[in-house]
Amino acid sequence: MALTGDFAVNHGLPIFLVVLLLSGYVWAEDCSKAIELFNQATMAEDMEVKERGFKKAIPLCRDPEVLARVYNNLADTYERTGRLSLALAYYRKALETKPDLATAYFSVGDIFFRVKDYCSASVIYEKGLRYRSEDEESIKKREEALERARKYIIIYFDFDSFRIPFRYLKRLDAVCAAIKKRGIDGLEETRVIGHACRLGARAYNRRLSFRRAEAVAAYLKECSSADSPVLTVTGVGEDAPLLAGVDKNARTLNRRVEIRLKYWRGP
Repeated sequence: MALTGDFAVNHGLPIFLVVLLLSGYVWAEDCSKAIELFNQATMAEDMEVKERGFKKAIPLCRDPEVLARVYNNLADTYERTGRLSLALAYYRKALETKPDLATAYFSVGDIFFRVKDYCSASVIYEKGLRYRSEDEESIKKREEALERARKYIIIYFDFDSFRIPFRYLKRLDAVCAAIKKRGIDGLEETRVIGHACRLGARAYNRRLSFRRAEAVAAYLKECSSADSPVLTVTGVGEDAPLLAGVDKNARTLNRRVEIRLKYWRGP
């Protein structure tokens, strides 16, 4: 969506900015330049040109309406070129700048859906729908994410830890409730697969990933009696990252356990 030259003016300026403008600062002109760069980058077909244009626009204007959309479109550029960790970082900046930017929530939801974290995707879609409740596509994606989350669940872990974080117990309890509802005989297989980020020695990471999987498996056994032979536990270390790279976002999402439920029949 293109921005117009009147974009910042329509939202007014605080008194102290007016004083700065009268003192010789050119903030309004900088915002106009930022809007021009934004529009040029939006229209560009080459992804590198888009990225450069959005980056040039960022330091020129502090108007949250403008800046949030620059961050959002830069994030979209990274998402479209497969750099998902960078995309998440800039979508976060967009939401920090403008917390009601529904488009950014929906885009983050799409990324988590793409990496099969359906629980997180459904939550994030819901947040976006608070600000754009009529978005039919996102409503459908939220419902699909909720459905898929019944069979594929991801639990994240803190650095160098195999203790299940308290914030994820609700997800595990939902898994247990689903298993109890169907009954243990309704399960063909439950796979619990541990992962680690790339920090540390490969052998250590593989052991750590297995201990994470064991912790989740033990919780499931206790709360649902989902015991062998339908329950298998493995640890693959750093060999199957959710996100490529070694930055903070990648490390955080790669420290995880995946739970895959396969039922004999029905949904």
